[in-house]
Amino acid sequence: MLFNSYIFLFGFLPLVLLAFYAVNLRSKRAALAIVTLASLGFYAYWDVRFVPLMCGSIAFNYIVGHAIGKFHHRSILIFGITMNLLLIGFFKYSLFAFQNLAPAVPPPALLESLILPLGISFWTFQQIAYLVDVQRRIVRPAPLDAHAFSMLFFPHLIAGPILRYAMVSRQYLRSSWPRHFLFKSFQVGVLIFAIGLFKKVVIADSLAPFAEAAFARAAVGELSPSDAWIGSISYSLQLYFDFSGYSEMAYGLARMFGIRIPINFNSPYQAASILDFWRRWHMSLTGFFRTYVYLPLGGNRRGAARQIVNILIVFFLTGVWHGAGWTFFVWGAGHGILVAVAHYWHRAVAPRLRSHDSRWLKFYLDNISPLLSRFATLFAVLCLWVVFRSTSFSSAWTMFKGMFFQSHGWSSVIFPELWLYKVIPVLLIAIGLFAVFGPNTFQISGRIRRLVIDPYSHAFTKTAVPAALVAFFLYFSIASLSQKQATFLYYNF
Repeated sequence: MLFNSYIFLFGFLPLVLLAFYAVNLRSKRAALAIVTLASLGFYAYWDVRFVPLMCGSIAFNYIVGHAIGKFHHRSILIFGITMNLLLIGFFKYSLFAFQNLAPAVPPPALLESLILPLGISFWTFQQIAYLVDVQRRIVRPAPLDAHAFSMLFFPHLIAGPILRYAMVSRQYLRSSWPRHFLFKSFQVGVLIFAIGLFKKVVIADSLAPFAEAAFARAAVGELSPSDAWIGSISYSLQLYFDFSGYSEMAYGLARMFGIRIPINFNSPYQAASILDFWRRWHMSLTGFFRTYVYLPLGGNRRGAARQIVNILIVFFLTGVWHGAGWTFFVWGAGHGILVAVAHYWHRAVAPRLRSHDSRWLKFYLDNISPLLSRFATLFAVLCLWVVFRSTSFSSAWTMFKGMFFQSHGWSSVIFPELWLYKVIPVLLIAIGLFAVFGPNTFQISGRIRRLVIDPYSHAFTKTAVPAALVAFFLYFSIASLSQKQATFLYYNF
């Protein structure tokens, strides 16, 4: 059930909201329990066969979490983490491992027929974070209903953000919401959801055909420079607005139910450096690896050499997390090398340069270097997205040949319509400029609230403004009727 599908927008979501608000008049916890059950139905809609797997994972980690809370034996934590990793390893990596360890042997039918459970990468990491937090005494073992809610809450269930139980427990176990909180939270949620829906349906899905055509061509034949650049930029912007749209729709949906989940996307193409990029892109995944892998490995506390090793480990795991394929591994390793170089620059090189009493050097570091850093970050991210999207290294090489090693053929093979070929570059430039310089969804929604909601009286806010927000939401919902209801790209990871 896609957030941009008819059944979700006009069936599932309105019914769950009505049930939630009706029951909330008597009991907040019962209302959230209804959302939990509805979320299980949301997951079952994809494939009911995986409902027992999801419920089994919740029950297993609930029991292990209470065992850790009672005994605080490290062996229990290791057992729990191992079982979670074995689960995701079997479904996501077993076929890949078999094909690479025994390439001459046909894989067993069981491995070839495996279907990847939706969201397993996200909810497995969330379970691991919960167990570690219980071991560290950051949280107490969760009541069953609160643990199930934190895992199943449908806005983040399929593609994140990775939700730590500490954030949910403070909201779930509170006896009631402050006065007027739900009303205001619903307003914010609808507005942010509508903007995210627009990004997904109007921008990301409109760019998808250009990216798909270019990468499909790269898998079978050569590309002209224009086709290669159009394909690579289209995918970079498609993925940007697809994940941005999903993250904001998830946040908005959660706010409709009075729950705050982490912001997972913060204008990463406006990053000042590759370090800044990873503070802005998939923020919950970056936070997970920093908290549960990088810092336990020693972080930057054991010298520059050990820090570089820790960074490379983290980003290799980031690539592995995204998919079972060598292109994902190389993509993660590429980002790891860039981040390690950036850390070394800031730790060892930049302080030495600033110690020199040179006016021109200081001018360069203060004015020229930041501009070069922004450009280099965007360029590196674009090139690594080509590897990320390609189905093989040969396809990626074909894309790179078209982009950098051909000086002729600035005409299109995959976009034969002349008018379309002239429009595409203008479209990509406009969308790219917005991604690099424009406000993000939270800034836009804040301005709308200040201009539309705040100037009016409380009485007006109670009537006309919610109606306007709902109309805004329905408008972009109906706009999706003319679009192909494409899945979100991060559903594949």
